[in-house]
Amino acid sequence: MWAIAHTCIGKSCILENALNDNFPGSARRPNTREYMPSTLTYNPKQNRILGALSANDYARILDDLELVQLELGQVLYESGDSLSYIYFPVTCLASLIFTTRKGATAELAIIGNDGLVGIPLVLGGDTTTHRVVVQSAVAAYRAKVAVIRWELDQGREFQHLA
Repeated sequence: MWAIAHTCIGKSCILENALNDNFPGSARRPNTREYMPSTLTYNPKQNRILGALSANDYARILDDLELVQLELGQVLYESGDSLSYIYFPVTCLASLIFTTRKGATAELAIIGNDGLVGIPLVLGGDTTTHRVVVQSAVAAYRAKVAVIRWELDQGREFQHLA
């Protein structure tokens, strides 16, 4: 049986496949090393909507995207909030939660890297009708509502993908 160990040196980590001597009958294999960056890198194209844009549309929106780190349980919107940013998840999940007048809640949707957070804007609204909570934290890109509204108003590829 092989065990994996890692050692960090500077900004790189070394992964080692080492033989577990406690497993009888294992063939001896020399250690192999691979260097791996210790920080993850993100790309807007990890979001499927942004990744499906034409080169021209993608280049136009790229400067307006901001990488943000999201925390587990972070509330992006409360019901009735005015939209200020649209989020494009790359490695996180967000839940859309509806609350009834009596306080009962229901999860309407889970959004990952195949969608966007801010669907009321796509449907022509300015405020949310639901709460949005981060369920799996890491990263997303966001853009100001004015930028996305302009893209949607152009009636191009972005409008069809959203």
